[in-house]
Amino acid sequence: MEEDCKFKKALLLNNFQRVWRLVQSIIATAEFVNSCFTWKNPRRSGIAFLAFLVIVWNFELYMLPISLLMLIMKTYVDVFVRRQPLAAVESGKYNDDDDETEDEPNKPSLMQRISALQDVLTK
Repeated sequence: MEEDCKFKKALLLNNFQRVWRLVQSIIATAEFVNSCFTWKNPRRSGIAFLAFLVIVWNFELYMLPISLLMLIMKTYVDVFVRRQPLAAVESGKYNDDDDETEDEPNKPSLMQRISALQDVLTK
């Protein structure tokens, strides 16, 4: 059973934009760290140095798995004990059934959407 894989230009463009934003944020972060090391702004560099010292003096390696375990336990308590569904699952943001929703006959066409928008704006 092979699925018919269609090329989706919008999906490719969306993924490209996500990767581009990620690369741009990495570059901005690298520039910020570089400016802290070159002391272009002495106040920011001093605060970064003090934050580094506080983190190094107070952080132990055993704290990393414990903090990750606490995050997992918080999610477990929210979902199973309080019976609150996860927000991402509830909103349907990660829905994998994109192909079935495209073929819906009830979906309004572009011209119907534009006319509905004109009706709303003219009132």
